[in-house]
Amino acid sequence: MTSTILTRLSLLACAVALPGTALAGAPTAGELEFAAADIAPADGSLNKEEFTTTLPEGSKPKFVNKQFKKANFVKSESLTLEEYLVYIGDIEAPTKQELSFRVADLNLNGGIDLAELNTATPGKSPFINIVKTFLIADDDANDELSRAEWTLLKTGKAKPAKGEKFLKFVLADANENNQLTNLEFASTFPRGTVQAKVDVKFDKLDKNDDTFLTRDEYNPGAPKTPPAP
Repeated sequence: MTSTILTRLSLLACAVALPGTALAGAPTAGELEFAAADIAPADGSLNKEEFTTTLPEGSKPKFVNKQFKKANFVKSESLTLEEYLVYIGDIEAPTKQELSFRVADLNLNGGIDLAELNTATPGKSPFINIVKTFLIADDDANDELSRAEWTLLKTGKAKPAKGEKFLKFVLADANENNQLTNLEFASTFPRGTVQAKVDVKFDKLDKNDDTFLTRDEYNPGAPKTPPAP
């Protein structure tokens, strides 16, 4: 039995990445408890039936449901090893920022790119607003938000550099060629705006019908050349 548990734990070490919880050396009592309960099926997580076996014998359904809900901070149908270790007090619970970072990091590469931030941003905020948020949060300008940068963003502590300006035209000009296509122009509208509405406004601004908007067409009277860096 012990060897089976140890084998399962070694597999868990490869399948589950737990910040601050490296399954190295002798397993802890909590890790052994988790592995012993993970039997039906042995999939690296505990469903409610498996979790029940870790509770006092004879625990009533109401108590089981309450404890499972308490442990299940990821809000899924089963408990990870991390959730179980937090539940029994072996490790600290991850912060809200850490949890939201994991959810946003869709490709699991340890960073949040602009596309992932767009997906993680609820509501209808225009895409250019999300671009602005990303540029402010990406303090080291490496096109990716680290956990530290993400935490600053989510806690409202990410601030733009002094004097930095974010013009709508510049934010929308994705390929930086000093003109806007219809698609780029659409990024200034709330996400989910019907294309017909974008087309009507675009055609009205595109005075020479060349399918591009210059700075002057987009905002008559504004500087016709990009601002100096």
